[in-house]
Amino acid sequence: MTRIKAFRTSFLRTAARGLLVVMTVGCARGTLNEPAAPQSVALVALGASDVVGVGATHPEDEGWAPVLASFMPEGTRFFKVGVSGWQAHQVLDLGLPDVLKAKPDTVVLWIGVNDFLAEKPLPRFQRELEAILVELAQSEARLVVINLPDLDRLPAFRAERVRIRQQLPAWQRAVAVLGQRHGARVIDLAAYSAEIDAHPEYLSADGFHPSAIGYRRLAEIIFVTLGTTQDPRRLTR
Repeated sequence: MTRIKAFRTSFLRTAARGLLVVMTVGCARGTLNEPAAPQSVALVALGASDVVGVGATHPEDEGWAPVLASFMPEGTRFFKVGVSGWQAHQVLDLGLPDVLKAKPDTVVLWIGVNDFLAEKPLPRFQRELEAILVELAQSEARLVVINLPDLDRLPAFRAERVRIRQQLPAWQRAVAVLGQRHGARVIDLAAYSAEIDAHPEYLSADGFHPSAIGYRRLAEIIFVTLGTTQDPRRLTR
């Protein structure tokens, strides 16, 4: 755990910290306070450093969120809401109000890794995650929840693999159960662990965050999970 805490402290000192409520998308550009265009679709990416795009050379263009937005239909309004290092309680208290302002049609949520690394008690994380999901479910937005990856497979945490393997599965089960309970489509990142082993280029130099290539692969997975009939590999940015 000492190594994990040291890594997390170092990362938080260097990561981008500003709240991202950034619009982007196909042809539609706006802000959260701007009225939606008729029949426009709002896509929100909600999370922490992954939403920021940490690990990519050009996060504003190469993170999974902007890449996913580039796959979406013309006119889609796109918002990123996240801060590096955020845990579930910060998403709940600081991020969720902005998400609900956007009146989203689709929300992609990825949270929990920072909570796990901070050794937050699992019951507390479950309460906070459920509170987030309850609010999002009431918005009637289509919801995708990304589960925690197998952190022990990541170079940054291999020294802690025994502890992670003992504790992480309970967290992954909790995310899956809560997500399904509230009607979300849950992406099981652990099912893609073999891809990470086969493609080390999917990880950035820190051995933790995805690279630009890894983020694009994640965007493809999310795109397919949303139920589209298009093949994202044939789409260009």
